[in-house]
Amino acid sequence: MTGIKPKIIAFDGTSASGKGTIAKLVAKECSFDYLDSGVIFRQIAFLKIFRGIPISLENIVKECHEFDFSTVETQCFLTDNISDMASKLAKNPLVREAAKIFQKDYVKGKKVVVIDGRDIGTVIFPDAIIKFYFDADINVRAKRRFKQLHKEGKSTILAHVLESLKLRDLRDKTRSVAPLVRAVDSISIDSTSCDISEVLKKVLKNINEKLNLK
Repeated sequence: MTGIKPKIIAFDGTSASGKGTIAKLVAKECSFDYLDSGVIFRQIAFLKIFRGIPISLENIVKECHEFDFSTVETQCFLTDNISDMASKLAKNPLVREAAKIFQKDYVKGKKVVVIDGRDIGTVIFPDAIIKFYFDADINVRAKRRFKQLHKEGKSTILAHVLESLKLRDLRDKTRSVAPLVRAVDSISIDSTSCDISEVLKKVLKNINEKLNLK
């Protein structure tokens, strides 16, 4: 198994553009391995805030390897302070290098891996077999995030969600290390006026054609 070069399906794009939702559905539909790279930065934020573990290359890689990513939804990874810290840590070159090392290790021995994030197809796996770049009108994205937060029982107002997304976009696109940009060879997906089933159908069609799946 170690000699297998994994086929990477990269999903990059802006917050609340649908990339994570579709990436998970693709992995489930096709029985591919899946990794949400954003969870790595939330894990690091969790280690820093709640466990006080010093941020070092060795510590981050070690803790990520020991972390059970299937338990994410049962922990406090979706709190505002974790999200904010994760976004800030994502600008740290050392943190990004550690995340890159872990992701490279994660795919070893696997056949096909779906990964979503901000720099998967541009920095982490520029040789990904197929790349998608998701985006949508920021007002639509804000409404989606607003509904998601309310569904999770979190109280907020739409204006605050919109401003938070604007700040996140700015951080992602202007950071000095691995900024959010669209890979020139990626397939652009504008999910502004599309429902999930429509987007999933389009994405699966491209993947099936590329991997010659039946």
